[in-house]
Amino acid sequence: MSETVTIQIPKITRQTLDRLKATFGVTTDEEVLSRALGLANTAVKIAGNANTITLTGQDANAPVTISLNE
Repeated sequence: MSETVTIQIPKITRQTLDRLKATFGVTTDEEVLSRALGLANTAVKIAGNANTITLTGQDANAPVTISLNE
């Protein structure tokens, strides 16, 4: 069952949503939020007791460690 939620977002958040639509290859805010929540859920699952995750991308020599507490 889906639920309708109405939110007001600042301009910077709109720009982020639009950038993520292009990156994810989707067309709606709902699809972006679904993917973003999926990523956040995965991060929580793998963070462990330390509540940290490390991300690597194209440049494997420049990992980014993120604390889920901040």
